Amino acid sequence: MVGRGKLLEKMTKSKKFSKEEKAMVIIVVILAAYLIFMLYPRFISSPSVPGVETYDVEIIKISGCEDCFNIEDSSTLIKGVQGVVVENERIISRDSDEARELISKFGFTRFPVMVVYSDDLDKIAVDETVFTKSDDAIVFDRPVPYVEVDSDEVKGLIDMKEIIDGTCSECGSLSKMREQFESLGVMVGNYEIIDSKSEAGKGLISGNELKMIPSLLLSKDIDEYWWLTEVLTSVIDDSSDEYYTFKNPIYPHKEILTGKIIGKVDITYLQNSSCEDCFNITELKSGFQRIGVFIDGENYVEVSSSAGKSLISKYNITIIPTVVLSKELGDYDLIEKSLDQVGTFESDGKFVFRGIDGLGVKYQTIGGNNGN
Repeated sequence: MVGRGKLLEKMTKSKKFSKEEKAMVIIVVILAAYLIFMLYPRFISSPSVPGVETYDVEIIKISGCEDCFNIEDSSTLIKGVQGVVVENERIISRDSDEARELISKFGFTRFPVMVVYSDDLDKIAVDETVFTKSDDAIVFDRPVPYVEVDSDEVKGLIDMKEIIDGTCSECGSLSKMREQFESLGVMVGNYEIIDSKSEAGKGLISGNELKMIPSLLLSKDIDEYWWLTEVLTSVIDDSSDEYYTFKNPIYPHKEILTGKIIGKVDITYLQNSSCEDCFNITELKSGFQRIGVFIDGENYVEVSSSAGKSLISKYNITIIPTVVLSKELGDYDLIEKSLDQVGTFESDGKFVFRGIDGLGVKYQTIGGNNGN
């Protein structure tokens, strides 16, 4: 759960996300954190006295394919390790005699691969979740995408299919997902945008039991990306034989069964226009948009009006200005618990923001006293 202070900070930062970026807020934070730890091979030199020891290494790389993992990423990191000196580095064809000898020796099942030889292997520590270390070599043989040795087929190129409703102008977009996955080291071989009313769209909806639009289908080649497997399990649904779908919806979206648009939220600004130095409460609109909420309609209410007095009485509002959001905010399951830190969901489902006093801005308490 996001703490009150962190949520307020996020809601008041200046950056504004597009609707595509909002769809990725949850998944990217999770994946990026895991990626930092796991994606790129890490070499760590054992502690040594500065200026005393160096470790000579030879690097042999066996080529893969045009769309394969860039094996240069691994060797570049080795060259940057303090104390490691690359005496010789070369790349060989996977069809060469030398490559066949290495395949036989190390049991390689995929390309590209990298083999590091050194007389000082015992002094070079490696992350063994990424590398294999033997008596005479350090091996990186877990690239994705890769060419399978036995079949010569390329594995790890994923397909993504975005199912949309071309008539739903309010619906969110998932088109940024390709870019985001590629930034995590995933190679997307094909990305299609398919209208839900087309024959292909109808078939995918039925075959994957989709309940909302837009939806994104992810081919199961994503399982090849071993560094993402654990975290993806928490955000994807495995109910289809061919594709994964994402558990958490983007808002707004259309329910396929009812045709209803879910996630369109109205916001009411409760303000006292006579308080010239009070916080401009309309700025909270972008704050809610920043955490993924789609604001559909806006309403302005003065505290002195009958409508304003009714809101104050009904929801026991003690600090102004503030905002009241419609009950559709409750559709946003992922942020609902976090919002409890800065406001209250009332018995009629509406949300009253009660965090003005935590923003460091000017406000009033009911009765006329100014805060901050």
